Amino acid sequence: MRRYLLLMRSPIFSSVIIILFLGACQGRLSKYGEEFAELMQENDGLFRGVNIGDTREQVVQAEGGEGAENTDQQLVYEGPVGEAGTYTIRYTFENDHLFEILVEASFEQTENGRKMLLGFRNYFNDQYGPYGKEAGYLVWKTPAGAVNQDVTIEMTDESEYTELKQWSLSIYHQAPSAGPVVNEPAL
Repeated sequence: MRRYLLLMRSPIFSSVIIILFLGACQGRLSKYGEEFAELMQENDGLFRGVNIGDTREQVVQAEGGEGAENTDQQLVYEGPVGEAGTYTIRYTFENDHLFEILVEASFEQTENGRKMLLGFRNYFNDQYGPYGKEAGYLVWKTPAGAVNQDVTIEMTDESEYTELKQWSLSIYHQAPSAGPVVNEPAL
């Protein structure tokens, strides 16, 4: 009887550990906001478990299926976020590898869009350090040696310019600079 009780504890204990682990993973994203966690979905990768340089098949697998619009160069996913928001994600491919991720989200209430923007801002600050500002965008650059090195992340709040209460996010590969061009005199 004692052995049976010990065996019964093991699966229960394992189940509890798994539930706690899954809750902790979701909790890491939800600390940035529920709508952020819903849109981001995964803590791995740059966005939704996807990295710049991934193949089309890897993106389709991360997204759980084909998008709403599909071409050789682009996959588009659309859907609801939160109670009154929508999103569009465009994955653009170059040479059969992911080159750029564009995300737009619109909300009926400006406050919901701002919460989403703050969630992404805080998440990327935690991942890549404090943002910089360039031409009205919040900008992060991934560090050298990272899985996604030479990647730029730009985010902007467009709600003040439109009635759609919109924000956008661009994630793309930024080729490293070759340095200044020096013109040498002809011989």
